[in-house]
Amino acid sequence: MSIHWDRIGGTLSWKHNGTTLMSLSQAGLLTATSFKIGTATVPAGAVVLADDEAVTLGTSADVLIEWDTAGTDSLRFLPAADDTIISFGVSAATQLSCDLLWIGNEANAANYLYFDASADLVYTTGIDLQFKDNDFLVFGTGAGATGDVTMVWDATDLKMVATGAAEAFRIGGASHVLNTTIRGTLTVGVDDTGNDVTFFGATTACKMVWDESEDQLVITGPADVPALKIAGAGSKSAAAYAAAGTAWNDGGTPALCADQMYWIVDIGGTLYRIPLWANA
Repeated sequence: MSIHWDRIGGTLSWKHNGTTLMSLSQAGLLTATSFKIGTATVPAGAVVLADDEAVTLGTSADVLIEWDTAGTDSLRFLPAADDTIISFGVSAATQLSCDLLWIGNEANAANYLYFDASADLVYTTGIDLQFKDNDFLVFGTGAGATGDVTMVWDATDLKMVATGAAEAFRIGGASHVLNTTIRGTLTVGVDDTGNDVTFFGATTACKMVWDESEDQLVITGPADVPALKIAGAGSKSAAAYAAAGTAWNDGGTPALCADQMYWIVDIGGTLYRIPLWANA
């Protein structure tokens, strides 16, 4: 064992058979090929680094770890290269994983974010997850940061956008429905560019469709059953409608019926009364 002082480099070295085992620079940086105190376990707190002192990892000072008081009183991991990975656990045929616990602001760890490795689950208790304006929530394995579907609040509107030309958005399942209430205006499409809207009935092929390309509402019901039912006193009125003298297509005048009602239709701002009679 020999001790060498390099006056040019300003380094004190401990060598054995020409191999440097440990060196100490003028800047106070201690470098060693190994560090061991007999066979005893080093007790907690036995190794203490002062504020703003760093632990250097890697043969090329690949990562520095320090408690920074000059900036924001924070524990900092400073990689020398971009995209450096911090890995927890061991990848093997039988995984050796680590649960992760981040404690929030409430006393006694009442609020926390938890990664349960055995359940492959991330969950929170009392912790909120917030996306700022123009931050994206991305779904799917599509290429790039857009994935297959994105959601974003752009400071004005909440937008859900699909990467593909036509993706599906479903609420509920075949055996597990999800009742949905919308409070506010529901708008489908934009002026001059609409979308089809379909409401299915309980019978095959029975449905109501707003056909945007034809600008029509199409109601398809079962045979001999009215496809449209208008209920409530506000939807119809008893016969105060005078049909006498009204010309019909066949030139005749319809007889007034005691159960006559009428349906008011607004066409271009003009109200029209359509006479109705009970099917009896």
